[in-house]
Amino acid sequence: MLETLAEDHVRTFRAHGVGERAIIWRHGLRGALAPLIAVNANNIGVLFGGAVLTETLFGLPGIGREMVEAVKVVDLPVVVGMVLVTGFFVVLANAVADVLYAVADRRVVLA
Repeated sequence: MLETLAEDHVRTFRAHGVGERAIIWRHGLRGALAPLIAVNANNIGVLFGGAVLTETLFGLPGIGREMVEAVKVVDLPVVVGMVLVTGFFVVLANAVADVLYAVADRRVVLA
């Protein structure tokens, strides 16, 4: 956020007399959102990995425990299905992150 507020276009807005609150919310925060979007999109995979560990450790029913049980009994179709579902959600989260990049930062152009 501090790096974004020190950029040239923000100084130009200040020179034109735009209010500090408008500069922070409209221009500073939009430029600082890209790292937050990237981290949160990548955390989707970590959440699935944490679900496997948590559900196995505490004996909770869920997709993580089901995957571990399928690996134990070598139930290949279930393992492949769980991996595909998990991968789908990770890819979906990254696609949503790409769209959010374009919304947050006008310099990003989606092809």
